[in-house]
Amino acid sequence: MDPQSPAVNSNQNRPFQLSNEDILTTCQQHNTTPVLKILQINLQKCEPAMNKLQVAVPLHNIDIILAQEPLASEEKVRGIPLRWRSWTSRNQKAAIICPNPDLKVISLTPKDNCVAIKIHLNGKPTTIVSAYSSPLEEIEPTLLEIQDITIALQNENLIVGADLNGHHTSWGYNDTSPRGRAIEDLLNSQQLILLNTIDAPPTFYHTNSTVGRPDLTFTSSTEIVEKTSWQVLKDETKSDHNYILISVHMERTALTFIRFKTKYGGHKKFHTKIKAIEEEAIQDLINCTSPTQLDRTIASIHHKIIETCKSSYKTKKQKINKPPNWWTPELEIMKKRVSAFRRRAQRATEQ
Repeated sequence: MDPQSPAVNSNQNRPFQLSNEDILTTCQQHNTTPVLKILQINLQKCEPAMNKLQVAVPLHNIDIILAQEPLASEEKVRGIPLRWRSWTSRNQKAAIICPNPDLKVISLTPKDNCVAIKIHLNGKPTTIVSAYSSPLEEIEPTLLEIQDITIALQNENLIVGADLNGHHTSWGYNDTSPRGRAIEDLLNSQQLILLNTIDAPPTFYHTNSTVGRPDLTFTSSTEIVEKTSWQVLKDETKSDHNYILISVHMERTALTFIRFKTKYGGHKKFHTKIKAIEEEAIQDLINCTSPTQLDRTIASIHHKIIETCKSSYKTKKQKINKPPNWWTPELEIMKKRVSAFRRRAQRATEQ
């Protein structure tokens, strides 16, 4: 073999590698969303509450749900659409549900009372946790699990949504219980910042007309505090707990691949356009004299094929969850009136 041939150059005896960034750019869509919407709720293992959740998600454009006491079995959340991803704690009393199919999520190893996922906000890793502690059980195991997660994620953003059933004047109660003091000790020791406001409406309405604020949201980041709004919603939930809407105004980027509807025609147009570039593509491959040039040529051909597909076939659109078509503005008004009467009845004192 000719010693001058590029094929025997030691620097070129390597597998051909295409640039993923160059090749995939044309068949991907980057959708930047300026806000992440999180819904927090204790569902009380109630099927009607699970059904209501499916109405609330499209209504408020929810990306992530931090659920306590979901309807769950065999480590799966029940009563939700199959396309929704979900993760549960080992005791299945805490769950995270992701209705947004475009949100890139990494699940972490679940603990007994906590479950966590990791996403990226503003290009930084952010861990989101759902936790639950029953008022009939000791709170320390749950707090220790949250502490372990916090310590393991130093220098990372953290958002925790938890129903810890602890009273404290710092989040709106008239008294402070031992459980509340234990929660406060955790927040102070780990420098966690509470997002709840003292003047917020109750998040829990008991059937005996008492109210409470056991649902807490806290974070490790002052940046998240500054860019987050926290509010208790008035929507009907079919649970004794109200929805909490947490809007984090930090950019997240969703990555989706373009899918072509080849089932609905366009093949003739595609074949005609491919024939037009076929001869030039083959000649470009024949003229390659180095692996680097071959990589660039293949990448260029790949781009041309993708562009040909775009101009020949229809693209598949992402389905957006919408409220049922029978839901009318009149029903929405009636729902709000019923919710108002319900809250008034729960707050009324016994006569």
